[in-house]
Amino acid sequence: MSEAAGVDDVAVARALRRLLDESGHHDVFSGARAVWDAPVHPGEQVLVHGVVARVRWQTATGRLLLREVLRTMGVVTGPILRTTGGRPALPAGITASLAHDDDVAVSVAGAGPNLAIGVDVEPALPLPAEIVDEVVVSAGDR
Repeated sequence: MSEAAGVDDVAVARALRRLLDESGHHDVFSGARAVWDAPVHPGEQVLVHGVVARVRWQTATGRLLLREVLRTMGVVTGPILRTTGGRPALPAGITASLAHDDDVAVSVAGAGPNLAIGVDVEPALPLPAEIVDEVVVSAGDR
């Protein structure tokens, strides 16, 4: 467990991996990290110029994590800037998504034609009964 935000980022990473495996996405790489005052990559300073500390921490942690996930795929990258649509600007053939809230950053990444992946972070609150069947992957998650 990371002490940075009091969140068990190891458990979050395991849960994310389990969800990917259960849905057949064994070739998608993932990770999670507690949000902390991570160092900003020099090439990403433009992303955090003038923002409040919390946003700087989220941005820096998210991109640090995404670089780590990409490295597990054998992809080494420098700064991860944003496309005009706000997505991470990545090498050709790589698809990735990252998300964060005040406590944790998560990232998924993969390579291949027609790969579409996304990840989001939401509070750990009970789901409304009318949407459970739409978002729950396995019976153990109910």
